[in-house]
Amino acid sequence: MNIFIIHRGLDVSYAKLFKRYIEAHCKANVLVLENGGAFWKANARRLIKRANIALLLSGKHTSESSNVGWEILRCLRGNKQIMCLPLNAYESLNLPDDLKDEQYAGYLQTLSQMEEQGVAEAPDAYPVHPDALKRNSFTQEFQMAELVKPIFSLSDAVNRISSYLEGEYHIFNESFDEMNPTQLIEQYKIYLTTSETLVSRRQSVNNFYITVNAAMISIATIASPFINDLRSICIMIGVIACFGMIIDVSWIKLLEAYGVLNSSKMKVISLIERRLPARLYDKEWEAMSDKLNNRKYVSFTDSEKRVPIIFFILYGLALLASIALIIASLCQR
Repeated sequence: MNIFIIHRGLDVSYAKLFKRYIEAHCKANVLVLENGGAFWKANARRLIKRANIALLLSGKHTSESSNVGWEILRCLRGNKQIMCLPLNAYESLNLPDDLKDEQYAGYLQTLSQMEEQGVAEAPDAYPVHPDALKRNSFTQEFQMAELVKPIFSLSDAVNRISSYLEGEYHIFNESFDEMNPTQLIEQYKIYLTTSETLVSRRQSVNNFYITVNAAMISIATIASPFINDLRSICIMIGVIACFGMIIDVSWIKLLEAYGVLNSSKMKVISLIERRLPARLYDKEWEAMSDKLNNRKYVSFTDSEKRVPIIFFILYGLALLASIALIIASLCQR
């Protein structure tokens, strides 16, 4: 699992120290952009793409940094959850701006002692970067975006990362002993219905794209005999092939989105079933795994993606053939 640390340039010593602490306490790979330079955006974009979640270090002047804002927006656009950690409580470490490698051991020991004793929530935490906020549609007040989660210590960050690794998500608003079993069952049944509806919508999407592809191929087949000029036929086929390739890329992206959404729903269903008398979906997966007998499981998403990929290859070959024929006809003149 990869964690990207968003930080201001002057807070790089905190980022590098926190990287060591997190990697020492959980199975995570922490990504830190240590050097700026002319190509810092390209490097940051690459690290953010690799990251599963991000950790925002909110220091005294972080809210004023446009570079930090750019990284926050990149994470939000990539649907990366951001843990927002105020640096107030860690200023007592007095980290130098150019922390040397031989100094990390001592500061890391001090940091571990602080975490063991418990880091108190800062009463006057530094302001959160404005790009991590959004306006509430009802009160019109600014609040943290849905993907931005406040934390108050590195221990909180480690706990969240560990929960993420273990697949544990807090989905219940109250303790199990206080729950109404009937309400839980009803909510579970409603949620199952949304999963079934998703499968139906997914099939409708497949039918739509298959119809569109079949229509474009039919148009090219029917129209070709009525066009006497070879170059015009090639141009028509090339245009249809380009349009078809764009359509198929959109189809593939949509199938991937449905696959992620469906797997997320199955994870939530599995978590709910841990509180129910039977864990049907988990046992179904175990039974299927036994049937596979160590053979590779091919998901529905991967199977469905083969169809648009085949169409894409056919369109690509048609485009190349039409370009080759146009070039050949021009060379003959």
